[in-house]
Amino acid sequence: MKKSDWGVEIVRIDNGFLIKDNEGKITVVEDKDNDDESLAGEKLLWEIINFFNLEGSRYDKKRLSVVSMVGDKYTPKEGERLINKSYQQLIIE
Repeated sequence: MKKSDWGVEIVRIDNGFLIKDNEGKITVVEDKDNDDESLAGEKLLWEIINFFNLEGSRYDKKRLSVVSMVGDKYTPKEGERLINKSYQQLIIE
């Protein structure tokens, strides 16, 4: 199959997504445990990145990643604490 023939159809379901490729293969992407919509979305993005082989390697100049982060205005609940971590490195030319 040539790259120009690649494609997927994405359908929203209650707790995630169905991905159907052009050969009819169906992949269910869902968050079974937490009803966490953003986690299902994160899993969906990883499936798409992997399907189109866009992830790259750790030695590439650039590679794609999915980053999940706390909202700017989120207030931690009792027992939660926020820590700052940055995984981003930029090339300045």
